[in-house]
Amino acid sequence: MTKRIFSLCLIGLVCILFFPIIVSAHGTGYKIIESSKAVVIEFYYSGGEPMSYAQVLVFSPQDQKTEYQNGRTDRKGRFAFYPDISGNWRIEISDGMGHKVQAEVNGGSGKPDQTPVQKSESAGLNKISKAFFGVSVIWFLTSLLLWLNARKTLRKAGKLF
Repeated sequence: MTKRIFSLCLIGLVCILFFPIIVSAHGTGYKIIESSKAVVIEFYYSGGEPMSYAQVLVFSPQDQKTEYQNGRTDRKGRFAFYPDISGNWRIEISDGMGHKVQAEVNGGSGKPDQTPVQKSESAGLNKISKAFFGVSVIWFLTSLLLWLNARKTLRKAGKLF
């Protein structure tokens, strides 16, 4: 029995060391690429891969509740719109799997007020939280296996109904 517990602990340790890297969640971000009067925004995950075909909602400075424009990003995670008035435009993007980004763009003046911005918003957890989550999942699975094994042993011994 102690050999079995030792092997389960060893498997858990291996999982702690290797799986958090593989199953780590990722955040999202965006980069504003302004040229002339049109505003082009590139949306991406924290790993660098584009948020392809994600839903986009654009809200004008005059009405922040009703969308001015909607659409989808292209294959490379880019979305373009043409602001008709000056002010801060709010762009919300959602990939339908829980990743969301909200960007603020000052547009409509004909000349960009800001240099291209690269902003990263983490929708996930920081590294310590990810490690704690990974250890918790492994601890839960190990406890579940040990409980099921003990239950099976007690059932064979006739001490469990």
